[in-house]
Amino acid sequence: MKRTLLIAAWPYFLAMTCAAQQSIGTVKTNEAEVSGTVAVKGTVAEILTSGNIKAGPASAQVDLTRGGKVTVCMNSVVSLSQSSTEKSPLMLALQRGAFEVKMEAGQKDVVMTPDLHFDISNAAPLDLHVRVAPNGDTCVENRGKDAPVLHVTEQFGIAGYFVKPEQHVLFVHGSITEVVDRETSNCGCPGEPQVLAGNKFDPHPFPEAISQGLEEPKVPQEEPGVPHTEISTSISYNGREAASTPHIVAPPQWEPEKKKKHAAVTKPFRAIGHFFKRVFAPE
Repeated sequence: MKRTLLIAAWPYFLAMTCAAQQSIGTVKTNEAEVSGTVAVKGTVAEILTSGNIKAGPASAQVDLTRGGKVTVCMNSVVSLSQSSTEKSPLMLALQRGAFEVKMEAGQKDVVMTPDLHFDISNAAPLDLHVRVAPNGDTCVENRGKDAPVLHVTEQFGIAGYFVKPEQHVLFVHGSITEVVDRETSNCGCPGEPQVLAGNKFDPHPFPEAISQGLEEPKVPQEEPGVPHTEISTSISYNGREAASTPHIVAPPQWEPEKKKKHAAVTKPFRAIGHFFKRVFAPE
């Protein structure tokens, strides 16, 4: 009788367990490469307990189950993890590039970069933009006057730094010992191209993504199969030939009166020249 009751109660127990387990969020598979504990349905991947999001040439957006979103900027990689229990803390780790987080943050939520660890002081609306440059420079913008204070420590250090609401800072080479507390550069995803007159995009905008280290500069190449011209030459110098080759310069055109004056002036110099020629270069 007890065994019958246990078997009958199993579907109900399984349903309750699944209901208690909350996924992290969803992302479109055509926007990013997704790996980890995920369930894919069509073009949408549901991140269960952990997932790695690698954005392509455009930004990818993770819609969080708790509410809010994580925008993974172009060519950036972000990891998300959360235990299977309901309302458990969320860990966001920026592995490369930049991302933007907008959500209701909990006190135990954690944000990480390759060099830094961010603890959230209290539950509050979080609007955080973070970018890590190839040299380790970490740009952080804690937007909003009601944003939580972020306690920043190095991954292998004990010293700390507090990023206050609406503060915009740069940790040079990912170190909290050298901080620019009045940073002005963009910490999040690159901006959209400028729109010119006639609703046309600027064909040559400044490559902000390249300057932020989110995209490699592209060098123009010849199209495959298209012939192109190569020109090669060599430059040489022969001192003997240069010395023996006379350099002829056309004489200036003088007016008659100036010509007489010029002849009178140059006669003494010509005589001196002939004298040295007979001495040093006799025929």
